[in-house]
Amino acid sequence: MTYTSLQLATAFIQTGELDDALEALDAHLSENADDEAVRRMRASVLLRLASPEQLDRALADLQQLADVTPDDLQQQSIIYEKQGELDQAIAMMQQALSLQPQNERYAERLLQLTIAHDDLDAALALVRQQERSWRWLQWEADILVQMGNDMLATARYGLVLAMLDDLADSDHIAAIKGRVLLARAACYMRLGLTDIAREHFLAAKKIYPNDPTIDFNLGLLRYLEGDTEAGIAECRVAYMGANGLVQEQMRLTLAEQGISVEVVDA
Repeated sequence: MTYTSLQLATAFIQTGELDDALEALDAHLSENADDEAVRRMRASVLLRLASPEQLDRALADLQQLADVTPDDLQQQSIIYEKQGELDQAIAMMQQALSLQPQNERYAERLLQLTIAHDDLDAALALVRQQERSWRWLQWEADILVQMGNDMLATARYGLVLAMLDDLADSDHIAAIKGRVLLARAACYMRLGLTDIAREHFLAAKKIYPNDPTIDFNLGLLRYLEGDTEAGIAECRVAYMGANGLVQEQMRLTLAEQGISVEVVDA
């Protein structure tokens, strides 16, 4: 039985043999240059292979399409991002979102690119154009933290927690609550509001009982409140029980507070 180039390409894609799939797609398009569905398929394969030359070819395929869809623009954005062209990546997502303004997936990708471009004002403006759901409010709070506005961030995190409380309990929702509690606790700690920071760390500990960073931060709160010896002891115990990556995070936390890492390394 003889298979067509397209049938072979489809089979190769399913088995992950992308170089063979690309060869078959090239053969098909050499005889069917107007087949835009297969041109999109080839662009997808080239994007997965992702060498510089293959990324250029994928972009060329997408730019040759006569009927460009928002998803095509998103694919172009992904390619530009991989090529380090953030301005172009953002422009493509802006076009995609203009065609489908209610598409949260496009909005979130544009937001992530804008943050990566370090344009926090534009990121905040984009978030505030979205539905006031817990997801977007969480994004807003995260951006406010990056902008140094911890007080307003605590208010947004509070709205997120209230909305999450209205949802059915699940492990997924609990994990999100834990993350928000920790983020809000960190804001309060930076603001010097140690009592309310402690309340949030303890609430998060009920969700993440084995997280050494929570015990570390509880010790740090004691240190900041003036109980330096007990605070350092708690921090050190948590630090010694953490892995290397978490220890690095703890050292950064100490640095933010102007505390020498020697207090835990000793």
